[in-house]
Amino acid sequence: MLRQAHSIAIAKAPQMKITEENWDNFMLLNGMLATAADISFQDYVEVLSTASEELGSLGDVFVGIRSLAIRWHVDTQTLLQRLLVTIKIKKVSDFFMRLARTLRTGTSLVDFLKMESSTHQLSEQRAVERAEERYRLLTDAYSSLLSSFLFLFITLVITSMVFGFGDLNHILLTLVCFPAACAIVMLLARRVLPSYELIRPRARIILRYRTLTILLIIAAMILPFIVFLLNLPPEAAFLTLMPLGLIAFIAYNAGKRVINIVNHIDEELPLFISSLADIMASTGSIIESVSVLVAGRWRWFMRPLRKLKAQLDIGANFERCWRLFRLELLSRLAWNSLGLFVVGVRTGLDPNRFSEVLIRSIDLKIHTRRIRSAVAGYARGLIVPIHCAFVGVTLMLMLILDAFGRLTEAAAGVTSFVPLPFFTTQITTIATFIFIITFTASVIFIIVNSLFIGLLEGGSPFPILRSLAYLLLATGVIGFLTTLGVKYLIEIMGVFGGG
Repeated sequence: MLRQAHSIAIAKAPQMKITEENWDNFMLLNGMLATAADISFQDYVEVLSTASEELGSLGDVFVGIRSLAIRWHVDTQTLLQRLLVTIKIKKVSDFFMRLARTLRTGTSLVDFLKMESSTHQLSEQRAVERAEERYRLLTDAYSSLLSSFLFLFITLVITSMVFGFGDLNHILLTLVCFPAACAIVMLLARRVLPSYELIRPRARIILRYRTLTILLIIAAMILPFIVFLLNLPPEAAFLTLMPLGLIAFIAYNAGKRVINIVNHIDEELPLFISSLADIMASTGSIIESVSVLVAGRWRWFMRPLRKLKAQLDIGANFERCWRLFRLELLSRLAWNSLGLFVVGVRTGLDPNRFSEVLIRSIDLKIHTRRIRSAVAGYARGLIVPIHCAFVGVTLMLMLILDAFGRLTEAAAGVTSFVPLPFFTTQITTIATFIFIITFTASVIFIIVNSLFIGLLEGGSPFPILRSLAYLLLATGVIGFLTTLGVKYLIEIMGVFGGG
């Protein structure tokens, strides 16, 4: 029966998926438990099983083995060996392998947790120190890729329209290879940049804005086909981008207030946790501490705190009220930190000691977020001018070459003195295809650049939505004004179609 219990408890372990956030919460909880005077492995398993909300699948594993450790009194080494055999995730199995070796040497669990949490914190600090340089190198590599594509695209357009020996297939191949090269850079960036979420899990605002972002990207991808089928002129084609840009801009400004509130809550969170720990050290009760906190001046926590106090005053269940309080804050960082705070209180740890571990982690995450936001601004400063230059230069070049190509065709009808091999291809046909390719490349630029800037900043769909709004509007305005300006210039010069 005991063997059957083993298999039931650990059967689901191979399917477990641990995010970076789950692993970080696990190591953070280990650092909090390291502040205890002493803790047994059974108590350790008991604590981790109560934090399944913060630990995800890893917490579910400990919920499964809790009965083996407590009800069936299975010894520590047997449990660890079964975990090592069953769990296939490397960093988890490595952790428990080190734990098994350490406990066999007679070292206490608290000492092991201190070593592991210190090592994890040191590696995080070093990663943050190297982060800004890595982010800037990725941005420089990406901007170099954009510049190279701009040069290559213009060269292919000139050879195709002027000299006539350029193959349109080469331009199409470049158009396909460019997103593929950008995808490789983004893949590298995703491996370097740790993923994080700004807003708490399953928030409806995130689902709505993520859906809207996907729909806008799909709509932008459909536009080149619509322009081709309707045979729209350049100025009308670029105007079709502006409604999508306005939708993205309005949606971003509507949701920006929520993002600002969440950022302010995260900045105020260390002070809130420190005050809560200090009050708890004197009152000994988290419920009484909430009553004291309400009397303070909290700009961003006050409204949820008052609701929490009102619910507790009528005798509502604390666990449920605290969960609603965390949900109302919307912040993912507050959701995890305040959840782990209650786990520490429930375990009987000293609030002042384990709150220091939480606050250090929060400060480090906020610092990393600021670095990413600064590098995203640096990326916008490099990418947006290149993008605007690409749209303006390629469209202007295409229109001017189209005009001179028509002029050359007209001259060929009245004189045989035409400098060959210039404009040897049918100019009307190739100009149409070049414009469609230019418009398609502009749309691809918008999508790829928005995704890259959004990946750099991370946290929510809002950075992608903001970049989509700005780039769609900028591309539409530049394309429209460039087309009108070049056509007016050609007319007043009398090169083609004018007096």
